[in-house]
Amino acid sequence: MSRKTQNKRKKDSTYHPELHTRDVNSREIFKNDTLASQFLRNYTNIPLFANV
Repeated sequence: MSRKTQNKRKKDSTYHPELHTRDVNSREIFKNDTLASQFLRNYTNIPLFANV
């Protein structure tokens, strides 16, 4: 099998990484107790987490 047949994906040369903002990594949120509790309290709509 030649390389030409293996690589069927078209290269996207229009991607510009400087235009895309990177989201905060969930690992950064959940390793910080304060941020994790704020996330669970404010973002989720679960009554159990209302007083976290």
